[in-house]
Amino acid sequence: MSRYKEILVCPEAELLVNKLLLKPDELTLSKHFINSLQTDIKFKNWGLNNISLEDFANCSTNFSVFIRILNIYKQRIKPGANIILFKAVELIGLYDSIIKFSNAGIEFFFISLIRDCRAIFSSQKNTRINNIPINNNPLVTAHHWKEYVKWSGKQKNENNFLIITYEDLIKAPDFEINKLFNLTGLSNKVTINNPAGDLYDRLPNYQKEIHTSIILPPDISKINTWENELSKYEIILIENIAGNQLRALGYDLLLPEINMFKLLILKIYYKLLIFTGINKYY
Repeated sequence: MSRYKEILVCPEAELLVNKLLLKPDELTLSKHFINSLQTDIKFKNWGLNNISLEDFANCSTNFSVFIRILNIYKQRIKPGANIILFKAVELIGLYDSIIKFSNAGIEFFFISLIRDCRAIFSSQKNTRINNIPINNNPLVTAHHWKEYVKWSGKQKNENNFLIITYEDLIKAPDFEINKLFNLTGLSNKVTINNPAGDLYDRLPNYQKEIHTSIILPPDISKINTWENELSKYEIILIENIAGNQLRALGYDLLLPEINMFKLLILKIYYKLLIFTGINKYY
């Protein structure tokens, strides 16, 4: 999406969600908040090092602070952009509290990108930061994904809400992206500014190592590589939790044959990792 001059794609910054959007009606602006912006490992990469309390003098809520930050970033990176794209998994559960601000002269559009949760878990297992996998507990992924799909289903009939599957996006990117343009009214009004997009250049090195595929063409052959990367026990543990939702979205279940005793032991093991806090479950 960052290849279009009309669209600014922001880097990730969960801090903005946690500090501002969880309580959007309140105003918790402080020097401590400004310091947290300047020291957060992800937000530092936005390059807004000179941001100060004075920049938010006219803000009356946490939400207005959030919008102000996005606008400051837009003016720095892509002043002519008509759409600012901000990505965070947590936004799906905050739909009701965010959409009420649409009467403040701002249009909001929500895009829910859904991917096969078995593929997500495989990616999490194979992606390492400091040689540690992002996640190696299939129960965590399955429960998170199931909750995300449930929230998406609640809003799917809203006229400002769009669900796109990762697999469809890989198979027919232009067709799926046109859905976004139709939703936002940008159809036939967009211009490709940079074929590879400009987001990758703004990422820190450690994220560039994780997201190298951003600058590569979509690769259909990798869609089902998870089938060879996951064990049959990891697959069945995920399908036992999220099978109904997978089916409803058109994904086929593998339902591999397994040893039920071994499955029970593994289930207990993974639950203990969650219970003891070794694996985080939000």
